[in-house]
Amino acid sequence: MNLIKKDFAIICYRNHGEVFTAEDIQDAVANEAALQIYLIYGAMNSRHKFHLATLMRTPGNEEDLILGLLYTENIINEQADVIQVRKLGKLNHNIWKVELAENVDFSPVEHQRNLLSSSSCGVCSQVTHPSLAATIQSTTNLTISPRLINSICNDLINHQKLFKITGGAHGVALYSSVGKLYSLAEDVGRHNACDKIIGAALRNAALPLINHYLVFSGRVSYELIQKAQRCQIKIILSIGAPSALAVELALEYGITLIGFVRTRGFNVYSHSFRVINQ
Repeated sequence: MNLIKKDFAIICYRNHGEVFTAEDIQDAVANEAALQIYLIYGAMNSRHKFHLATLMRTPGNEEDLILGLLYTENIINEQADVIQVRKLGKLNHNIWKVELAENVDFSPVEHQRNLLSSSSCGVCSQVTHPSLAATIQSTTNLTISPRLINSICNDLINHQKLFKITGGAHGVALYSSVGKLYSLAEDVGRHNACDKIIGAALRNAALPLINHYLVFSGRVSYELIQKAQRCQIKIILSIGAPSALAVELALEYGITLIGFVRTRGFNVYSHSFRVINQ
């Protein structure tokens, strides 16, 4: 399944001051498709099937997306909690099955997500997640300079290939403490892109991510703060703005949240002691 569709004939209007001109062109548009996720869980002699969610996402990296979602929703804690992740059928990329290990304590009642989620949101978590606030956090001396903030966000923009072609994809990336790109994902849903990043880190045994920067190309909502908290991330950068609830959660979780990053400056919304102006 293609990440990009190029078969849309459109009319492009251009402003030339006093007049507009119209031109027939072919336009590239980011693809969007439903992804159904089913869980197989319980004792080996009595397995159960549960429809966890239907996501609207950009096709690609489905296993990472699913693993990231399961991890940030506290369904799994490590790669060993999953026996296998596979699509149902060779040609169908939109229905996936996840077999959980027998020891995983999964409760369908706590995960009633049998709904079609929008691409702008992905799957939205509950506003308060008690297990997140109680998560044992590792300590870190990670800081960041204004110059590195600008450098990282500019680098994210330069690496957003799908956005450059379509203008319709969110970018999420992990950077090391010295500003080196560790991983990047693009998707029509910012939550999906974030889950793809986290799922890849889980597969590569890179969690927790306490010594990495999590970087967003657009708005930061409270669910993204929750995902960061789950991975023990302490510094978040965003080219866009945060929501009020995102700021409140960042303050509660001890996360440094930096938004509106531009060449001319940026805003620090919480725990500013980690920004070192050298």
